[in-house]
Amino acid sequence: MATVTPLAALAAALAMAQAPGTCRIRSVTGLAFGAYDPVGANAAAPLDTTGQISYTCRTTAPLVTLSAGSAGTFNPRLLRSGTATLPYNLYRDAGHAQIWGDGTGGSFTVTAPAGRRLVLVVYGRIPAGRVARPGSYADTVVATFNF
Repeated sequence: MATVTPLAALAAALAMAQAPGTCRIRSVTGLAFGAYDPVGANAAAPLDTTGQISYTCRTTAPLVTLSAGSAGTFNPRLLRSGTATLPYNLYRDAGHAQIWGDGTGGSFTVTAPAGRRLVLVVYGRIPAGRVARPGSYADTVVATFNF
């Protein structure tokens, strides 16, 4: 069984980016996949989780992008534990059909609505049946709000 740690760096990368009077990141909940078992429960079923970005943009609808992380590519992104890797991805939809990225390499962006106290959900998935060494895996993904 490989234990996958939260993508806590997602929260750190968003640390209160804001434009005075326009947009403000209120809070970020990183993605925590928990335990991934490639020969048990996750042999046939993917491991899914969600994270959230809470924000306020009173007058502007921001374009939100996510970086490729340590993989340098959007499909797949890679969680790392030393030299070991485990593929995963981040999506803008609950059906896991549209990879959330910067609009390149087959990825999509999100145009977030303007308003008070809004939440964007980030959907994460580790595919079923991936071979993984035991360990704690993590990645750093940067979210950018363009307004």
